[in-house]
Amino acid sequence: MDVEMLLLSFMLLFSSPGASFADCPQSKYDGLTGTVLSHEGEFYQNNLNCSYDIRVPVGRRAILEFKKLKIAGMMPECEQDSLEIIVGCNDNSIHLGKFCSCSELVMPEKIYSLDHCITLIFKTDGSGQNTGFEANYTSMDNNTKLDPTSNCSQKFFNQASGTFFTPNWPLTYHQNAGCTWNFSIPSGREVRLFYTSFKLGGSPFCNKNRENEEDELRITGTNTTGQEIFIEKRICSHSSPSFKSYFTLKQMKNVQVKFASEGTTQTKSDESGVVVNYASYRTASSLSGCQSHPTVKPSTVKSSTVHESTVRANNSSEALRTASLSWNVGRGKPLKENRGLPYVHCVFDLRGPWSKRVDKAVEWLSRGKPPHFIALYFEQPDAVGHSHGVSSQEYRQMVENVDVDAVGYLLKRLNESSFLPKVNLIVVSDHGIEDTPSSRRVYLDDCIDPSSYTVIYTGSVPAYIWPKLGMIDIIYQNLTRNPIPHFHEVYRKEDVPDAYHWKNNRRILPIYIETEVGWVVTRSRNDTLLNRGSHGWPPH
Repeated sequence: MDVEMLLLSFMLLFSSPGASFADCPQSKYDGLTGTVLSHEGEFYQNNLNCSYDIRVPVGRRAILEFKKLKIAGMMPECEQDSLEIIVGCNDNSIHLGKFCSCSELVMPEKIYSLDHCITLIFKTDGSGQNTGFEANYTSMDNNTKLDPTSNCSQKFFNQASGTFFTPNWPLTYHQNAGCTWNFSIPSGREVRLFYTSFKLGGSPFCNKNRENEEDELRITGTNTTGQEIFIEKRICSHSSPSFKSYFTLKQMKNVQVKFASEGTTQTKSDESGVVVNYASYRTASSLSGCQSHPTVKPSTVKSSTVHESTVRANNSSEALRTASLSWNVGRGKPLKENRGLPYVHCVFDLRGPWSKRVDKAVEWLSRGKPPHFIALYFEQPDAVGHSHGVSSQEYRQMVENVDVDAVGYLLKRLNESSFLPKVNLIVVSDHGIEDTPSSRRVYLDDCIDPSSYTVIYTGSVPAYIWPKLGMIDIIYQNLTRNPIPHFHEVYRKEDVPDAYHWKNNRRILPIYIETEVGWVVTRSRNDTLLNRGSHGWPPH
C-alpha cells in the first residue's frame, strides 16, 4: 500500500454521550424504611443520569446499607460509570465522592446521614454495563444515642472498611472527651476516608493560641516507607476554608484518627461530633480488569485489544482498512461485521493516559498493512466544561492540557516515527459549550401541574416532557398560552423543525422545550444539578 495515501483523522470531539432519564426509577423514598434499586432488569443501561432522593421523615436520620454495588468503573475517579453519594439536605449536605466497583470496593456496613436526607446520583457512559446497586435505607430518631459510651479509649480496626463515632453521637458530645482510632490498610489497597457528619464547636481557623484546648480532629498516618504523614493536621469546624469531606489515601500502611474536646466551654446542643468512615479498594496495578455485561467481554475492555472484520466504504469495490480508538460510535461494544469493510476497532474506554491512545494509533500506522483511516477520540475539555463551566480556570487549564498532552503528543509521536509528512491530519469538534450556572434555571413545576407528567429529560439541552395519558394538549397549551421567560420555543414532537432531524424516532418524547442559550430546564428547586456547562441549543 502507498503510505502517502494514509488519512489519519484525529477527532477532538468535545462531547459526551447524551444522558438518559427515561430509564431511571420513578419511586419515592420517603418512608421510615425502604429499598433503592438502580434499575429494573439484570443489567443497567448505558448513558443513564439518575437521581434517588431518600427523604425519611423530618426529625429522623437516614441510614443507608448497600446489599449490592456492581458499577463498572475504577476507584478513585470512577471516570466510567459511578454512584455519587451526598448526605444531608440542601446547604448542610456533604459530598462523599464517587464510588464504583471494578476495584473490588469494600464499603462500610452502614452510612449514617447527618439529617433526614441522602441523595444518590447514578451515571453511566457507554463503555460497559453491570448489575448496578441495591441498598436498603432505615432511619433513627434524632434523640437516639448510637454509641452507648460517654467517652472512648483507643480502638484498632483491622477490616477493609469501617465507621467510628465521637462519643454520644448523634447527641451532644461531652467536655474533656477524647478518642483515638487506628486502622491498618491491607497491602495492595487504597482508602477513601470520608465524613458523613461533622459538627464540632471549634473555630473555623483553629485558634493557634489554644493548641490542644479546642474541640478538634486530627488525622495522621504512616506510609509504606515508614514516614509519618499529616492527612488532616488539625480541623476544628466544618466551616473552615480548608475543610474537605473526603480523602484518597494512597501508599499508606496505617491511619490514626484522634478526636478531643476541651473542658472550659459548655458544649452547644447542635455540636454532635463527627462520624468518620473509610472504604477500601484494590489499586489499579493489582487488578486484571472489570466484570461487565457479557456482550462486552472482559477481554475487550483493555484498549490494547482489537477486533477485525470486513466492511466496504462508499459502496466501493475496493475494501479500505479503517480503525477507531475510544470512539463512542461503538458504545462500548465491538462493531459487528457490516457489508465487508475491514476495520480495527477498540471499545469506548476512557481509562488511562491520552498518550496510550496516541501510541496505539501510531502502532497501527506501523503495521505491514496499516489502516487507510483512523478515528482517535478524546473526551476533554467537554467533561470539564460540563462540570465547571467554560469560564472556569479548570476549563482553561484543560484546554491547555489537551493542546499539550493530546494534540502536542500526537504531533510529537508522528514526527518521531516519520509519519507526520505522510498523513493528512484532521482535527474536528462537533459543538461548543455554554456556561449554565445555577442562576440560569427554569423550574417546570412553576409552569405546569407536577402531577400531569411522569418523566422529564432535563438538566441538559433541550428538555423533553412525557405527559400522562390525555395530558399532551393541556401541557402544551399551558406552556404556550403566555410567554415563559427564557423559553425560546415549545414544540409538539411532530412539529419540531425538519432541520433539527429530531422528531421521527420513537424514543423522542412528545413535548420538546427549546430554551434561550445558557438556560436549563429542571423539574423543581429541589433538583440537584451539578453541571455548570452544557450544549445542544440549535444554531440560530
